[in-house]
Amino acid sequence: MSKVIVGVGNPLLGNDGIGIIIADMLRDMFKDIYDDIKIESSMGGGIEICEMIAGFDFAIIIDAYMGENEGNVRELSIDEYEGRVSHDVNFASAYNNLKNYIKMPELRIIGIEISDVDFGEISEEVKKAIPVVLNKIEGIMREENACRES
Repeated sequence: MSKVIVGVGNPLLGNDGIGIIIADMLRDMFKDIYDDIKIESSMGGGIEICEMIAGFDFAIIIDAYMGENEGNVRELSIDEYEGRVSHDVNFASAYNNLKNYIKMPELRIIGIEISDVDFGEISEEVKKAIPVVLNKIEGIMREENACRES
């Protein structure tokens, strides 16, 4: 089973870069544990992200989304994700359209709530979300491996 994890965001825009930062951490964390997971980063929009995950069996997207509870981590459905992020071509729309024509993976979306996007550093509240996201993704990968082995 082919798997991909994509961290999305713009590291120049403080909190918006959290998905890419987490993807970088996962590369180090998973390098000796999982040899069947490709880990990518994207500053692009929906079509680019869909191209990155097309053909895989399973994908996790990590991205920031706007809200009032900065640092809150939750799994988003594709419909929730569509309404909360603003990439050039909405990822959810691209994914839903492309799955009619090409193989698109089973998808899990991990969202980190942010209250602003501005040049600068990641806020302390968003930094506190990092271990939560790492643990959540590690649990998902264990769950996926267990499901595929049984």
